[in-house]
Amino acid sequence: MNKIFFLIFLAIGIPLIYAQHSEKELKEIYKQIEKVYSKPDSAMIIANRFLPKLQGDNRGLADLHLYISQCYTDAGQQEEALQHAKQANIFALNTSNYELIARTSGLLATQYRAMKLYTKAKNLLRSGILDAEKISDKDMRVWVKACFLEEYAMNLAVEKKYDSAVIYNHNALNMLSQCKAKWSGVKLRYAVAYVGLGDNYIKKNELDSAEYYLNKVAPISKGTYMSSYAKGTSAIKLSLIYSRRKQYQRAIDTLKSVERSIDSDLNSTKVELYGYLSQNYKAISDFKNYIKYNEIYSTLKNKLSNEERKAIEKSFQMIEEEVVNESKKSIFSRNVTYFTISFSIIFIGFLLFYYRRKRKNEKIYFQNYIKTLENKSKEQSDEETAAKTIPKASYITEIHKDTELQILKHLENFEKSEKYTDPSVSLSSIATDFKTNTRYLSEVINKHRQKNFKAYLNELRVDYISKKILTDPLLRKYKISALAEASGFSSAESFSKTFKKITGILPSVFIENISAQINEKK
Repeated sequence: MNKIFFLIFLAIGIPLIYAQHSEKELKEIYKQIEKVYSKPDSAMIIANRFLPKLQGDNRGLADLHLYISQCYTDAGQQEEALQHAKQANIFALNTSNYELIARTSGLLATQYRAMKLYTKAKNLLRSGILDAEKISDKDMRVWVKACFLEEYAMNLAVEKKYDSAVIYNHNALNMLSQCKAKWSGVKLRYAVAYVGLGDNYIKKNELDSAEYYLNKVAPISKGTYMSSYAKGTSAIKLSLIYSRRKQYQRAIDTLKSVERSIDSDLNSTKVELYGYLSQNYKAISDFKNYIKYNEIYSTLKNKLSNEERKAIEKSFQMIEEEVVNESKKSIFSRNVTYFTISFSIIFIGFLLFYYRRKRKNEKIYFQNYIKTLENKSKEQSDEETAAKTIPKASYITEIHKDTELQILKHLENFEKSEKYTDPSVSLSSIATDFKTNTRYLSEVINKHRQKNFKAYLNELRVDYISKKILTDPLLRKYKISALAEASGFSSAESFSKTFKKITGILPSVFIENISAQINEKK
């Protein structure tokens, strides 16, 4: 996935560099690099040779450093790749080209993820989305934002936050649906999102959903320059689904169908394909083909870089364990005594009584909170009017009335912006954005929102995710940890505790009541 993310971004790079050097001159540079692009060492030598010629051209240097970074990535030299990605970002930041800035930020975030620096990667992606907002072309703006959302999903996936990753995958697809352009980069971005969804659903053991999205990859990427890579990647993941279902011949047929379409044998995707083929042949006791493909897999794997080899071994281990441990089930016999049955009946009866009473109270809390949300929406316009016409007696001592009104206006904009879902938001960061101090801001929140800053921020986040859950059926299917991440909380435990404090019920209960309410209306 690193490779496809890098190359899709690089694909839009060439037409972007045009400061001190002509487009013709720069295209000639990249033409020479691309002739040897499959040989990272040669490409690096050529790319480095052109660096002195581009001195003073920040745009040209940014793009060239990106190419060099990718060459080092392909050569398995991750540290060098990261350094050149950083250089690319530095040169881009010295331009006013927000498209280039966003692009280098995204690629640097990819390198951080490859180095397992997930916090750095996610922070950079958040700032990159803000830079992307400044891109004038709408199609390019939504495309770049979709790239950032998908890369964010990849970071969540490697952290094993699969529910959260799926949400960001779907957000990326929703963003892409707003893009009217038909260029290949849009199709490839769809393919990446579908592969990401397929992979995350496999990890969640939701194989039908995984198969649905993976089957979309080949058609959407058809005719693009990375179609064979996308098709090969999706076929490998589909074969894993079929292997889990014990459909080993189907897995073999799927892998064989793309074997010749993957360009080079010395390609991590094709090496992975040979490994999966060998294990599926082993599962159907075709030891002749098992030995054949296992030897190919072992030979080619040893020629790859250490990083690529480790990634393949980790992926390959999944199917190997499933084949080796196939159909290991234990059968337990139970002898139930009269005493156990009697005790169980009494205990179940008590639980039913407690459960019904608890559910009744939870429903009351749910209905009261829904009314509170409705009232807040109705009162919002009244609060805005009131903020403009506050009686003199209500102004806070020591704060000039114009200053107070200005802070209130900023608060209203902040509440509409959804910036409060950023986990890094703090009283000091908001005060800086409002161009005021923390004491004034804290006093205004206490006076006009009747709560301290922490309670104010938590209520905004809980109200936000509650409305999202009410209107988006998809969110009701995911784990609490995913909802916590989407609303800006640091952990599922913190989110659940705060949610119950504000609403009177846990998030899971809130979702259950929504489902029950919908069923009652049918």
